[in-house]
Amino acid sequence: MNAGSRATATGALFGNILPSGAGPHEICLAADGAFFALLGNLARWVGDEGARILMERALDDVRAGGHPWLAGVRVHPSDGRCLEGFASRVEGRSAEEVSGAMEMLLTSLVSLLAKFIGNDLATRIVIRGWPAGPPVVRNGEAG
Repeated sequence: MNAGSRATATGALFGNILPSGAGPHEICLAADGAFFALLGNLARWVGDEGARILMERALDDVRAGGHPWLAGVRVHPSDGRCLEGFASRVEGRSAEEVSGAMEMLLTSLVSLLAKFIGNDLATRIVIRGWPAGPPVVRNGEAG
């Protein structure tokens, strides 16, 4: 899978979790929950610390790739979330900017995994760990 088709595939996966007409805050909640689920699945293969380090590295790539506004966000899985500080960084950002950064994060994570274990296995791990649809929102919180 080349970089272009990987980005297309991850964009489609990311689009599956977003409610119709989602704004930056809803995108933040959906993405954070989805990455938490993915991190849990990834940890089965590379351990908790390995999964966290891969996500941190992917997040560094996203910051360097045009989203420096994510400075200060760190990977810290807790209570169904994994991107600590993310919610405060989306204030004043457009839905397109937030979703673009999260699609880039997913693409970067798949690319990093593919370097270690190959495209096929990396893709299977991500697909199995990624939620199938938008989160259920109750009282402004995804759950």
